[in-house]
Amino acid sequence: MLFLLPYRIEEDKKILPERHERSTIMKKIHLITVAAVVLASALLSGCAATKIIDSWRDEAYAGRPARILVLAVAKERGPRTLMEEEFARQLKAHGVEPFIGTTIFPEEGLPSRDAIIAKAGELKAEAVLVVRFLKKSTGESSTPLRRYAVPAGFATSWEGYTASPTSMTSYSDVGIRDVSYGFYYITLETTMFDLKTNNPLWSAYTSTKYEDHPLKKIGPFTSTIMNELDKAKLLPGR
Repeated sequence: MLFLLPYRIEEDKKILPERHERSTIMKKIHLITVAAVVLASALLSGCAATKIIDSWRDEAYAGRPARILVLAVAKERGPRTLMEEEFARQLKAHGVEPFIGTTIFPEEGLPSRDAIIAKAGELKAEAVLVVRFLKKSTGESSTPLRRYAVPAGFATSWEGYTASPTSMTSYSDVGIRDVSYGFYYITLETTMFDLKTNNPLWSAYTSTKYEDHPLKKIGPFTSTIMNELDKAKLLPGR
């Protein structure tokens, strides 16, 4: 036993640093993971472009429509198609069989109410989801004029510069130009109608902020609406 003891001590000397190193690495990985999750959550919450201003649901309705006709009310066919296709894509991911308005009604212009009801009957659609443009507004954001203390010439300021932080008396102020930029809000109303009664089942009033082009916000906007419909229990369970 006396011959084995030194061997065990030497082995422990080799193993303990390795265990400590592995433990330190695991702690660092854990801290990095937690930090990444917190940062992602903060970015997602802070960058949400679409806000739900108000919403309503028919509490007496207990169904979950599985076949939905999607219609975007817009003057131009291009934006209508993009909006309807994105809604169809996300509805399908939620287990809904969607029907795209511009595909069902290929002619120019918006279909009439009677045409929508008739076509929905042929398709055996249970509901129609209508996205309607309401208004566009503008906003402006600006940063206030800032000033930054810049040291004077090297020869005249060096002694003061190196003496102490409180002795820097030879500084001159340089203004940083005011920066401003414009942004816009687009207000939309999204309503789901029951095709049996033609009455609304759910409706939401939303405001979406954008700086360049509203079409780039179609995806995030649609995701917000899908989330609200899911919370309202109007989508099939996945």
